[in-house]
Amino acid sequence: MRIQRNEAEDYSYHFHPPMSNGYPLHFDYSGNGPQLSYEEKTCSVRFMDGTWRKYTSIMDTGTVIQESEAKAIIAQYSEKELNWQPVWEYPVDESGRTIGDELRSRKLPQSNAEYISFYADAAVQGDLSFLNHYTHFTLYDLNQDGIQDLLMSADGNSIYYAFTWKYGKAVGLSSFISYLCEGNVMCREEIRGADDGADLLCYQFTQFQGKTKVTLADMVQNKASGEWTDQLSGETITAAEAEAILSSYPRIELDFQPIEELYK
Repeated sequence: MRIQRNEAEDYSYHFHPPMSNGYPLHFDYSGNGPQLSYEEKTCSVRFMDGTWRKYTSIMDTGTVIQESEAKAIIAQYSEKELNWQPVWEYPVDESGRTIGDELRSRKLPQSNAEYISFYADAAVQGDLSFLNHYTHFTLYDLNQDGIQDLLMSADGNSIYYAFTWKYGKAVGLSSFISYLCEGNVMCREEIRGADDGADLLCYQFTQFQGKTKVTLADMVQNKASGEWTDQLSGETITAAEAEAILSSYPRIELDFQPIEELYK
């Protein structure tokens, strides 16, 4: 069974029997060009740097071939249309119960105490990553979906990592947030190095809009020259314009608690 994710955050599934010559050829357009290969690596054709090469094994260094030969190989393997179906409708037992039924039946915590208990259990089960880095935590609905998220801090000030409840599991939501602003806007403030060695002071403001994190503003100041750049437009802006953008996102304080309180 192969599972594919789509933009609606659901998954799809399709059953297909093994073929005598292996699984269907797949196309990979990452890198410099299309790559075709069997899963058992009987044949591979790659286009890189304007040259077609043919490979017959994993260790093969490749043989240069003409474009006509490459296209002839590609033409042998037409794409197969699969009957994708929503994975929520996938049956989990003979009663007709589906994965969707199972996930929807998992109870959402109803109080802060229940949320803390849920996240504490998740920590014990190893579902919270980088746990040894955290010193403080707080509950806050970061993406405004009605679910209390667990915000973890390494200093009781900035947010190192944020987790959320999803169908009975704790899953990662966001990370490395310097501070929160009004309207659930997240600010990431950091110093980066430029190619010329200068320090760059970076401010990025993002916000969850539905399930998508949207960048509202992204500014960089070259500390050596003092020049500000709007990363979204690529244009230089004045210090006054940069200050106006910064002041439009007032910071809010969070009620962080010592991490020990999570395990009471």
